[in-house]
Amino acid sequence: MNAAQLVTANFSVPGFTCGIGSGGLTAIVSDAQLMVNEALGAVRAGDDLNRDGVVNVADVQKVIDAALGMGCLYES
Repeated sequence: MNAAQLVTANFSVPGFTCGIGSGGLTAIVSDAQLMVNEALGAVRAGDDLNRDGVVNVADVQKVIDAALGMGCLYES
């Protein structure tokens, strides 16, 4: 480069979102219901958000927090 440049960087981690259903990237109430159904075994459990090996109340809480605008945090 031989002149000032404007650079924009967008960072994301693929697959990390609390919007798991029809709401896209934004968590909505139906996402929380889907998580409850997964935790109860009513539908295939495919959204283990905190990666502890099961879909349970901790995962449901993450979606509820995100739907309430409190963010979506993940544990490594």
